[in-house]
This record gives sequence, C-alpha cells and structure tokens, in this order.
Amino acid sequence: MSIAPLGTPAAPPGLGGAAGLPPLIPGLSAMPSAEDFGKMVSDYMQQASDMQSKVGTEIEALASGQTDNIQDVVLSAAQADLAVRMVIELRNRLVNTYQEVMRMQV
Repeated sequence: MSIAPLGTPAAPPGLGGAAGLPPLIPGLSAMPSAEDFGKMVSDYMQQASDMQSKVGTEIEALASGQTDNIQDVVLSAAQADLAVRMVIELRNRLVNTYQEVMRMQV
C-alpha cells in the first residue's frame, strides 16, 4: 500500500489518479460562494412555497367538484409536505451549525 505525500489527494483504488476523478457535483468547477448557497436556500424555500400554493388550489378544485382526481391531489400534497420538511431540516441544520461555531473557543 502506497502513501500519498501531504497535499496530494490519494485516489481510491481502480480510479487511476486524483486528476482523473470527476467533480463531486457535476458542472461545478470551483467551490460555491456564500451567495450561491444563499440563492440555493432561497430557491428551495420558493419551490416549497409554490408547491404549497399549488396544493391549495388543487384542494379547492377537488372540494368544488372541478376535478375528481384525488390521486394527483394527494401526491401533490405529499410532495409539498416533503419539500417543506426538507426546508425545515435545512434550517435546523444551519442553526445547529451556527451554534456549534459560536461555541468554539478561539
């Protein structure tokens, strides 16, 4: 077993070299900035909000008899619930991370 010198990432066996490894996120050539992260979080929140309003509209249509496809309404509601839960979990993780950083002693 060979040991790579410090500063050179070791490649997993069978992948050739570290230079031949694909990026972790396809299409991402550099480290994302804080603005990119903020935009990503904002986009997730907007998508969850849009899904919630779409479900509200579909429920109203179902209740008023304009549609009888309950399966699509239930599926949309489940997707919207999952999107909201993801945003809440993302917020919780960010708050926990912030609290961990604030507890660090300098």
